[in-house]
Amino acid sequence: MLDLSPAEVRSDVRHREQVRQLATVGVLLAAVLLAGSGWLSLRLARHQRLAARLTQALAQAEPAAAVVRERLRTAALVESLMEDRWRLLAALSGIFQQTPPSVALDAVTVERSRASIVLRGDADSTQAVLEYIKQLEGLEGVRGVELKYSTRRTTPSGERTAFELLLHQAPEAGKIS
Repeated sequence: MLDLSPAEVRSDVRHREQVRQLATVGVLLAAVLLAGSGWLSLRLARHQRLAARLTQALAQAEPAAAVVRERLRTAALVESLMEDRWRLLAALSGIFQQTPPSVALDAVTVERSRASIVLRGDADSTQAVLEYIKQLEGLEGVRGVELKYSTRRTTPSGERTAFELLLHQAPEAGKIS
C-alpha cells in the first residue's frame, strides 16, 4: 500500500506497465485484423469458386437454351399458322350451320389477299337469299356480307335464284390463310 520508492521509479514502473498494456492491445488488434482479413479472403475465394461454377454451368446450358429458344420460335410460328386455320375452320363451320335447306351452295372459295370467303349457290327465292345474308352477318368474325349478284333462273325443277356472296372477315379475326 505504501510505496516508498522514489517518484521517478514509480513513474518508470507505471510507464513500463502502460507500454506493456499498449503492446498487448496492439498485438490483439493486429490479430483481430489478420483474422478478419483471413475470413474475408476465404469468403471472397468461396464466392469466386461459386461464380466460376455458375459461369461454367451457364456455358454448358447455353447450347440447350439456344435449341429451346429456336423450338419455341418454331412452335409460335406453327401456332400462329394453325390459329389462322382454326379461324377459317370456325368460319366455314358457321357458314354451313347457318345454311338453310332452301339454299344450295355450289362453291366456297377462300380469298387470302382480301381476307374474305366467296359463296356461290342458289336458293328457292330472293327472299331466302336475303334471309341467308342476315344469318351470315350474325356470325362471329364476320365484318360484313356483300351480295355480288343475284339472278333469277328457270330450271327444270322450278325457278331458283342464283347468287354470289362475299363474306368479309372482321379485323380482329385476322387474315385467312
